[in-house]
Amino acid sequence: MIVDDHPAVRLAIRLLLANEGFDVVAETGDGAEALFLAERLRPALMVLDLGLDTVDGVAVIDEVIGQGLPMKIVVFTGLASLRLEECCRQHGAHGFVSKHSEMAELVYAIKAVRADDYLPAAGQDAKGRELLNQQYERLESLSAREFKLMQCVIRGLGSKEIAEHLGLTLKTVSTYKARLYSKLEVNSLDELRTLARHTGLL
Repeated sequence: MIVDDHPAVRLAIRLLLANEGFDVVAETGDGAEALFLAERLRPALMVLDLGLDTVDGVAVIDEVIGQGLPMKIVVFTGLASLRLEECCRQHGAHGFVSKHSEMAELVYAIKAVRADDYLPAAGQDAKGRELLNQQYERLESLSAREFKLMQCVIRGLGSKEIAEHLGLTLKTVSTYKARLYSKLEVNSLDELRTLARHTGLL
């Protein structure tokens, strides 16, 4: 079963697995639908992205493990972070593959996981991993209110809309925005959105 919110990625994985003799019983880009299909179809293995609609990938792992569904989970994500990999492993994932790796790594991971071996991420650039870890640390430094404001900014809301949404004055929104940019070490909305994409928030 393939769970990824990008149709082109699902197609590439499906063709790859078909060439390796695997049967893909279902695919979706929606977390809630993934859980419904997993419970109904009981596939042997799920290839899972983390950035999904309605229910995120880590929550999908939690539900699958919590329900005791008899399937292996290989996380296939563009977020190459040691911290994220460890988080997925602790939640119950059986393998972790970066989308920046060769597609052959995904096949290898699936075969290893089916043989009951946990497969950590391979072929990831150490500098890229370190950058992601730094970005996650900056995100963790945000207060709950700053994080909510960041989500509003990323969604494209203006200062007036943010003020109404969070119950703040325009001056307070401006102050929070400046503090947010400083903590995350970004200088523009484009840079903020780039960070959000890298860390799976967008």
